[in-house]
Amino acid sequence: METGVFGLFRLVWSRGCKSDGGSEGRKMSSIKPREVGRVGRSSSVPIPWSDYRAALVWANFGVGTLKTPWRKPPSFREVGLGRVNRDEFAGQSGLARKPWRMQNRITKMGPRVWQVIGLLGITLLTRGWLQASPVTFVFTSDVHYGIARSSFRGAAQVEAAIVNAALVRKINRLPEVMMPKDEGLRAGQAVGLVDFVVVTGDITNRQELYPLPIQSSAVSWQQFSSGFLDAVALRAPNGSRTPILVVPGNHDISNAIGSPNRLRPETDATAMAEIYNRNMQPAVPRTKDTYRFASDKVYYSKDFGGVHLVFLTIWPDSQARAWMEQDFRAVAATTPIFIFCHDQPDIEAKHLTNPNGKRDINSRDKFENLVVDVCAGGSTVEANTIVEQRALAAFLRAHRNVAAYFHGNANWQEFYSWKGPDGDLALPVFRVDSPIKGKDSGKDETKLSFQVVTYDLAVKRLTARECRWNALGREDRDATPVDWAAVRTINLR
Repeated sequence: METGVFGLFRLVWSRGCKSDGGSEGRKMSSIKPREVGRVGRSSSVPIPWSDYRAALVWANFGVGTLKTPWRKPPSFREVGLGRVNRDEFAGQSGLARKPWRMQNRITKMGPRVWQVIGLLGITLLTRGWLQASPVTFVFTSDVHYGIARSSFRGAAQVEAAIVNAALVRKINRLPEVMMPKDEGLRAGQAVGLVDFVVVTGDITNRQELYPLPIQSSAVSWQQFSSGFLDAVALRAPNGSRTPILVVPGNHDISNAIGSPNRLRPETDATAMAEIYNRNMQPAVPRTKDTYRFASDKVYYSKDFGGVHLVFLTIWPDSQARAWMEQDFRAVAATTPIFIFCHDQPDIEAKHLTNPNGKRDINSRDKFENLVVDVCAGGSTVEANTIVEQRALAAFLRAHRNVAAYFHGNANWQEFYSWKGPDGDLALPVFRVDSPIKGKDSGKDETKLSFQVVTYDLAVKRLTARECRWNALGREDRDATPVDWAAVRTINLR
């Protein structure tokens, strides 16, 4: 099916989509939100039914122009909030009728014109341009299925599957949780519906042999699939299950391509194949045997609430930046862009490609070859990454609408600004805690946290809040209230 405005115009004119349910097409009122969403730029955009209802009223408005004297149509807000009944507006009963000097001329245009206007409104909604409601999402990372926390709620050596199950249960209780009364967006309100959840990698831990054998990527992915993907029970504003958006981390990739450390098995690409299939939806799904890291990179984007979200493998290296250059061509310069990936902007040298010899992965050089860029700062994993960071900084200067950067890997909670290697940037960055390997929460489980992020393009602001989900430590239970900690609000240019 064609996408965008032209696809919708063709839908109207070729199918004769009639508001009276004639034989040429379906009633506009019979089009479901999920079906309409497929016409737009991204089928995953969660759109409140109230917004669709407003657009559908406009699409059906032509009937009223043929039956009754013309009156000014209500605003999207009036209809979306339920202040105007669709049948009443269509001329069946109720509303006062106001004359308009253009009545006769517009009446002659017939219902199809208003159907086009309504469908155009739906297109704008699916692209996120007219969505009025603030967007809320949950952000976590580094769930590391396959290893254990040293302690959790009074027990020692607690497996990641158990800890993450407790995390998911707290996430599922979020809709009834009240936001803190701070200066951020939606302060003092219930979290309510959640538009999406993001996990920025290290779904699985490396299947290392020493010092203790760690389960394979296949086993860890199965635990994540059943214990996280299937267990998150949140709902999005459109009534569907809240989508969970995933990118790979260094552990997931190393399991697929090998590691400087000894693995057992040497490679298992299960997690990478599953992440690739889930997000890229190839015609021929990859398996652990057919997945190829060099060609099967996870790069995808989605639009939510007027913001363009970009999801990348590991870090915005030269290959990812080339992909983004193409992707951004369809994005207005005024549209905010968020980047989600595993690594922090100042990437670690060990994640770059080995500059030595055959440029392979080996136990001597210890480079992990996770990005295409070859380490330019030296021949060891202690080298600086100034050259690579400068390339990223130049890209960000060329795309000033990149408004926020979200990452894991470092395993602690922090809101900060990345100034770039030369101090000429101020990119808002959101680093999130790990439930298993947290730098701070690993020592003090009361600091275990994820982030609840809300943004609203109507006021051009974003608020991120640290949500401590195990606030009572060993005494915490599923019903224990969460504790709100750090908060940051930024402007969206």
